[in-house]
Amino acid sequence: MGQVRIGETWFSSDKVNKPTRVELDNVVAISWKQHHILALDTEGAVFGWGDNWDDRCGIDSGGGEKPTRVPIPANYAVTQISAGMWHSMFKCESK
Repeated sequence: MGQVRIGETWFSSDKVNKPTRVELDNVVAISWKQHHILALDTEGAVFGWGDNWDDRCGIDSGGGEKPTRVPIPANYAVTQISAGMWHSMFKCESK
C-alpha cells in the first residue's frame, strides 16, 4: 500500500513522490480518496495517513507517509471505514 502524491497540497501540484511501502498487519479493509488513506485491522483499529488537512485522517495533527492509529473510544470497535474527499467516516459497534 502507498500513496503517490504525499506532500502535494491543494494549491501546489509540482511535487510528485514515489509510492511508499506501508507495513500493517491483519488489515481487513482499506479506503482512500484523493489525499488520504484509511486501513482497518482485525482488532477494529483504524490507521490513517496522507494529507491530514482539517484532520481528515481522524488524528489531531500530523499525517504523512506513515500510518497513525486513530484514537477510538475504548468501548467501541470499528467495523467499517470510508474515506471521503474531505472527511473520513467509521461505523462502530459497542463492545
